[in-house]
Amino acid sequence: MHFLLPLLLLLPVLPVQAQRVDSAFSWDRATIYEIVTDRFANGNSDNNSAYGRGLDGRGVPYDVDSTGHFLGGDWDGIIAWIDDGWFEQLGVDVLLVSAPWEQVHGWMSADGGTVQRYGYDGRWPLDFTAPELAFGTKNDFRRFVDRAHAAGLRVALDVAITAPGPLTLHDRAELGMTQSLPDYWRTWRPSGPGSDWSGLAPNTPIATSPPDSAARGTSPWWGSDWIHLEDTGFRVDAPVVNELPAFLVQKWGPEKTERERAALDAFFERTGYPRTAAYHVVKWITDWVAFSGVDGFRVYVPQALRGAWDPVVQALGTEATRHNPDFVLIDSVHRSVEPEDLLYAGPVHLLYGVETARTTPDMNWATYDDDLLAAWRLLGQFRARHAAVGSGDRIELGQDPLTVGYTLADGNVTDAAVVVHGAEPGTRFRVNVSRIWPDDTALRDVVSGSISIVSFGQIAFVPSADAEGMMLIEEVE
Repeated sequence: MHFLLPLLLLLPVLPVQAQRVDSAFSWDRATIYEIVTDRFANGNSDNNSAYGRGLDGRGVPYDVDSTGHFLGGDWDGIIAWIDDGWFEQLGVDVLLVSAPWEQVHGWMSADGGTVQRYGYDGRWPLDFTAPELAFGTKNDFRRFVDRAHAAGLRVALDVAITAPGPLTLHDRAELGMTQSLPDYWRTWRPSGPGSDWSGLAPNTPIATSPPDSAARGTSPWWGSDWIHLEDTGFRVDAPVVNELPAFLVQKWGPEKTERERAALDAFFERTGYPRTAAYHVVKWITDWVAFSGVDGFRVYVPQALRGAWDPVVQALGTEATRHNPDFVLIDSVHRSVEPEDLLYAGPVHLLYGVETARTTPDMNWATYDDDLLAAWRLLGQFRARHAAVGSGDRIELGQDPLTVGYTLADGNVTDAAVVVHGAEPGTRFRVNVSRIWPDDTALRDVVSGSISIVSFGQIAFVPSADAEGMMLIEEVE
């Protein structure tokens, strides 16, 4: 069933600024809105060409590829929509955003060579200690987190922890690895039948470059003490790492390098963690929690690596909690694809643009479906007002049409609601709510705006024809 409501029907019923009760928040019933930061909203065009992305080796622009290129989204863009009330109107509790640390600067060919793929999604890390300037400065990120918190939103990061980004031609040039670059890389474009971006060789992830520098500790890239040469993943158990990668030392300069070494020494002395590559990453990533106060991570670990990486992920949570006692690690949760999915128990997950019928990589601000958006807002705000929907007890009150009651008594949070699915539109319908509310309680059907008083355990409403027989019943305050 696809639940669409005319926007004009909703406006008299639902205020633009919905009431949010912070004491009712719980991660086990949260509404999580995932944003690929680069694809959401461009709030500062000055950072659109950070690190020379989108340009070839001469500084000449490539044709923009909306699939694989950075498209301009940033922290300022998200802040603007927080201030607009977009997330509040959807009943969102948590913003899940791309990792804020610096990504590799160049691109790799993808999708069979048809796409230039940059690290726009925050999963190709270069330097965990520095901000990704395409999204904004480090202070811009903290300002975003502060603004989200002020609006009653939590912030979680999408974290890819097991491997660095690939060593691209662009990054090789910046790091001075010119002996491994083909002379033509600065100007090359696909041309002729069968030519595509995979033709710019070497164009595959390489752990150490040039090849004769693969001995431990001598690579200008991460080196074999840090990553497995066969799959470029960070090492978990061994060997002990006593030297920082040469490219980071060069990038940071003497002053920052000494600060980082001292901070790492103190971290490993305090924690007792093995001084391997993976636990360096734990320290660097959790520093962002200390800096910004973010509330959670969703940690991506490929299935095949989970056994080896479980202790590292546990350490990540432990260290993050030192900086924010309410910090959580988020598991995968139900992905909502239709507005009715917001009635599911437990946390729910909206991917940006599901509420606007997005069909492109970037958010479709100019072309969204008003009726669909109105339906998401209606059910999102209903869920936000009723903790019982996400984590309460469910009571079947009737089968034809399906009528479900929700009740919750959890500490200071007491709540109740009823949802009816598939009632006959335009026909007066009675609901027995005696197991939920006592007589003389005033109830409202949010969809139609009608009010009914419980009498002899029952209420009566006429379901709206525009809602396909759905009724959302709550107590009138």
